[in-house]
Amino acid sequence: MATYRPGSNTLLKSDSILDYVLHTTVYPREHERLRELRLITQNHPRSFMGSSPDQMQFFSVLLKMIGARNAVEVGVFTGYSLLATALALPDDGKVVAIDVSREYYELGRPVIENAGVAHKVDFRHGDGLAVLDQLLAGGDGEGKFDFAYADADKEQYRGYHERLVRLVRVGGVVAYDNTLWGGSVAMPRDTPGSSAYDRVVRDYMVGFNAMVAADDRVEACLLPVADGVTLCRRLNLPLHATFACPPSLVKLSQRSMSMACTKVWRSTIYTRRLKRTTPASRVSSTAMAAANGDASHGANGGIQIQSKEMKTAIHSNDSPKTLLKSESLHEYMLNTMVYPRENEFMRELRLITSEHTYGFMSSPPEEGQLLSLLLKLTGAKNTIEVGVFTGCSVLATALAIPDDGKVVAIDVSREYFDLGLPVIKKAGVAHKVDFREGAAMPILDNLLANEENEGKFDFAFVDADKGNYGEYHERLLRLVRAGGVLAYDNTLWGGSVALEDDSVLEEFDQDIRRSIVVFNAKIAGDPRVEAVQLPVSDGITLCRRLV
Repeated sequence: MATYRPGSNTLLKSDSILDYVLHTTVYPREHERLRELRLITQNHPRSFMGSSPDQMQFFSVLLKMIGARNAVEVGVFTGYSLLATALALPDDGKVVAIDVSREYYELGRPVIENAGVAHKVDFRHGDGLAVLDQLLAGGDGEGKFDFAYADADKEQYRGYHERLVRLVRVGGVVAYDNTLWGGSVAMPRDTPGSSAYDRVVRDYMVGFNAMVAADDRVEACLLPVADGVTLCRRLNLPLHATFACPPSLVKLSQRSMSMACTKVWRSTIYTRRLKRTTPASRVSSTAMAAANGDASHGANGGIQIQSKEMKTAIHSNDSPKTLLKSESLHEYMLNTMVYPRENEFMRELRLITSEHTYGFMSSPPEEGQLLSLLLKLTGAKNTIEVGVFTGCSVLATALAIPDDGKVVAIDVSREYFDLGLPVIKKAGVAHKVDFREGAAMPILDNLLANEENEGKFDFAFVDADKGNYGEYHERLLRLVRAGGVLAYDNTLWGGSVALEDDSVLEEFDQDIRRSIVVFNAKIAGDPRVEAVQLPVSDGITLCRRLV
């Protein structure tokens, strides 16, 4: 049996963090038919082949963010992900669903029909590559689709990619599942106890990830959601442009792999739970605030440092801000998908910030990459940011929005922002930045005093004093347009939100933990937004405004 997932069904440092996300953010909002089909799938002998509910919640929000109408899915199984897609599309939308097994699809079809979305589903029984080729041969398939999702035979991912990049429109999304394969991509190939199948799939995923990272036809982001999700945004290149895969990857793609077609075989990674890894309760936690020292956190849009003596903390310059189960996995994601595509000015500012005493206060590069991708996918032009520090996230935003876009950046400290301002100027985007020094609450209230600002902004990002997240939310909901996005950082707080209330934490940590737990519950119960919580960096919550 494989040991790539020792005692865990998650890429995170503990199962309790995933359980917290599911019970706080996912299950309370889960559509009743999705729940019905999820439970049916869980009772199937091959239940491990089904997509995870947190992943489907993310896709549902993403589909609505980009205004998707036409989708294609390669690998269906019982149709759980298919149902999530169909529910997210408008009534005249369509999802082409491809699978070699009609038997599995028939298990979920009655639920899809009862959900009232069967008219959106065009099920195609057959080999994935062959059906995609048929769509392309039809003449009207190229650039037709807004969203594509592949969760099928991994050795064919490169073939799917070449076809799906042509089928999806410019600005559309192609998503691939299982691209971290239980974290094995970051482990030696000969890890003791790994099955021959797992080693082969691991090789395919390593090769596929490297290929996507080097493909200049797409902008990509690798997320530690479920078993790893790679998102690709198609860039404006000719439809028939092809990617010259490096020889080493060509050799990898030609390796033989005995495997039934779509979604039939999975590895022992998914079929056995071994001894649990270190629980979240054993994670050292002291000052996990953005400043992580003695700090006041009033309505300030930042952190006012009262003492330069830093306590030992999870979020420090000596430890990466990640919820992943191993540093090697985090480093793999950075070195494979983040750093190779990092803008030169983003890199310069990141390195400057990393040398600062409070460098850990900055948004990590993988988070900046995600924000950049979301800004482009949603076509954001006007944004607002509460909590700036040296400006890493501000620079990522300014680089992503159009030349006539604007980001209102709020922080109590101009001193920190001035450290990054020369790089922002060098990047040629300073004209997009409207920096406002001062406490965030009064500045937001001043913006709201002008009725023209209500619904003016497309995107908001908050990484400031956690105790005021709820108040920021109320104001930003009025400033962001319907369909716009609000993003909140640190909403899993080093995993401490999953601990028991009586867990041993320092007072400051416990205060922040309580604030975040209350905020997460508020968002989960807020009918004005559709929310998703992602385990990126220290946890980021995305809210799509409904009304």
